[in-house]
Amino acid sequence: MKNKIPYSFIPFNTLKNISSVFLGLGSKIEKSLPSLKVNLEYVKVEATPQEYAAMCVMASLISFAFLNIVLNMFLIAFGFSRPYILAFGSSLIIAIFIFLQQILYPKIQVQRKTKNIERNLIPALQDISVQLNSGIPFFRILVNISNKNYGEISKEFSKAINKINAGYSQ
Repeated sequence: MKNKIPYSFIPFNTLKNISSVFLGLGSKIEKSLPSLKVNLEYVKVEATPQEYAAMCVMASLISFAFLNIVLNMFLIAFGFSRPYILAFGSSLIIAIFIFLQQILYPKIQVQRKTKNIERNLIPALQDISVQLNSGIPFFRILVNISNKNYGEISKEFSKAINKINAGYSQ
């Protein structure tokens, strides 16, 4: 995922800077979502849970304003009665759905990553078993698994190899 908020018209860092107004609201939202911190860390988003929630609020407000303007112009152009009320209500509902999608996005990414790991776990373990029974050294097995196409497992093994090369024990 790394520094992405879906349905946002503004780049991540700019949104992070301008959303500081909503940090208080972000902390209240974060308290109602206790897993948000863990999910953000797991998908490597460079923001605290309060900042991320504030960014979602700001991005949703911007989406609301944009949708409200566009829908007002559309409804007025086609002669609807009460275009302002209809545009406001429609924009509000869509903005709420956008906010929910944005705030749950890290959780969705964690679930995708977990599913990818689970999908490739059995073949990777079978490969490790075959290599161990063949007498291949453990570190070489780690390197082999990281170079094969096991999706997230290969990426995690690659991270482990980098740590081992940096001095951590196997």
